[in-house]
Amino acid sequence: MFLNSIDQIEQCSQIYIYGSGETGTSLLKYIINKRKDIIIKGFVDSFNSGTNEGKIILKIDDFLLLYKRETIIIASCYWPEISNSLNSYGIKEYFILSNNFLYDLSLLNVYGAFYFSQKEISKKIKEILSVTNLFLNPNDRLLYLALYGLRLNKSYDNEISLNFFKNFKIEALKDFTYLHLPSIKNAVDAGVYNGNETLNLANKLGVDSNILGFEPFKEFLKDNAAFINLLKREYVHVYPYALWNKEDNLYFSYSSNNQSGSTVNRKKKQLKNSFSCKAVCLDSFLKENFPHKIDLIRLDIEGSELEALYGAECTIKKDRPQIAVSIYHKKNHLYEIPLYLNSILDDYHYRIGHFTSTFIDTVFYAIPNESVHIKKIIK
Repeated sequence: MFLNSIDQIEQCSQIYIYGSGETGTSLLKYIINKRKDIIIKGFVDSFNSGTNEGKIILKIDDFLLLYKRETIIIASCYWPEISNSLNSYGIKEYFILSNNFLYDLSLLNVYGAFYFSQKEISKKIKEILSVTNLFLNPNDRLLYLALYGLRLNKSYDNEISLNFFKNFKIEALKDFTYLHLPSIKNAVDAGVYNGNETLNLANKLGVDSNILGFEPFKEFLKDNAAFINLLKREYVHVYPYALWNKEDNLYFSYSSNNQSGSTVNRKKKQLKNSFSCKAVCLDSFLKENFPHKIDLIRLDIEGSELEALYGAECTIKKDRPQIAVSIYHKKNHLYEIPLYLNSILDDYHYRIGHFTSTFIDTVFYAIPNESVHIKKIIK
């Protein structure tokens, strides 16, 4: 059963949270704040053990020895695998965080409702169909339209969410799936965070490349092992700036336990759990600091992708880079970003990838046809 609201949990329940990462930690704090009657006995994790926020983390084998029919809430994007594992142990009753609940646990809720209303869909059907027709691959069209199904479905005990992840392959290598790596020498990577994905990109491109990373939280991450490892590579340069459509000073709101989910505070006010950061326009930054052809622009910047693209328009038109941009942070980005890019690009083809078993990590790809033979896109 999908958990759409904490009110679905019975009074004075004893629970385990399956998943001790950022989502599980956010859920723990949410329950402590909203439902003091619920007793959280600890976390279950497929790989980790130890403690988190003062709660024990049990590997699944240890949990099974202690399990006494407590309520289990799966708080992980790997819920299909976890639910299959629990079923194999004879545990059939558990909750899975719905996409709507997951969205509300994050700071993305500042961008409005997770769901589209039928009225909103009706008003934007022309735009939605226009994006659908950009994809030459029929599977991409099906995937793109199915993403709207996730954001229309308000009854999470039905089959829509389950069928989505049953019918669509979840790719393992985010952002590399449709890129033509041999054509990339100079890359812009915005949204470095802890460095893991940038490190993967650096390893793929090699020492003859140049990677310009942008991460407003750079100072917060100076003790992070993966981030430190990334900075050891001389061909990787990480700047403590946000990308925007102009040079500005922005305020970022963030969760104390999930800085990767930070969002721009567009009211430009200093709030609790916020900090100010310099924002740069990519066109101006590159002109002053890196006057070379850019072959890749990758953006995963928590809802600021469209503004960053506006600020990179001259670079995009001049250099014709490959582009991999997240389009899931705001529901309107599902059509706004593809339509904007298509309005400024010529002789490109488009792909879409989805990389988790939640609404998170949908990537839109724009690839210049000279980078890779056009016939490959219909495979």
